[in-house]
Amino acid sequence: MGSHRFTNEQKIKWFKHFFGWFDLGLFELLKNKYTNAQQSDVFPTSPVDIKEELTKEVVKILNELLGLTGTDSESDSTTTAQDIEQSDAEKRRDANQQKQDLIKQKQKSERDLKSIETDLKWKKNSVLSLRKDQLPNKRKEIDALNQQISQTSTNPPSAL
Repeated sequence: MGSHRFTNEQKIKWFKHFFGWFDLGLFELLKNKYTNAQQSDVFPTSPVDIKEELTKEVVKILNELLGLTGTDSESDSTTTAQDIEQSDAEKRRDANQQKQDLIKQKQKSERDLKSIETDLKWKKNSVLSLRKDQLPNKRKEIDALNQQISQTSTNPPSAL
C-alpha cells in the first residue's frame, strides 16, 4: 500500500482482494499511513511479522474510524484477527444457544397448548354426557309435575 513500485490501480485491486470490498476513504487513509510507515521503516522485513503488523494497523485504523479509540489505545492496536474471529465465534455460539432456548420454550408451549386442548375436550364431553344422563330424569320429573298439575286442576279442592 505504501510502495511507490505499484500503481494506484494495482493498490486498489490488492485492497479489494484483501478486504473483499472497497472504500475510497479507508483506502486513502491506509495508503497514506503505509507510505509514511515505509519511509520511516516502521515495519519489520519478515512476511509473518508484516502480516501481523498489517492486521494490527488495520484494526487500529478501523477502531479510529468507528470511534472506538480510548485511553487504552495500545490494547486496541494489539487486537489481532484471531481475537476478532474468537469474538465472532462467541457471538455465533451465543446466538445458537439463544435459538435453542427459544425452540425449547416453543416446544413446551406447544405441549402445554395440546394438554389444555385435551383437557377442554374431555371436560366438554364429560359435561355433555352428564347433561345427557340428566335429560331423561328431568323429562320424567316434568311429566310427573305436569300430571300433578292436571290432577289438581280437574279435582278442585273441597270447601270446608
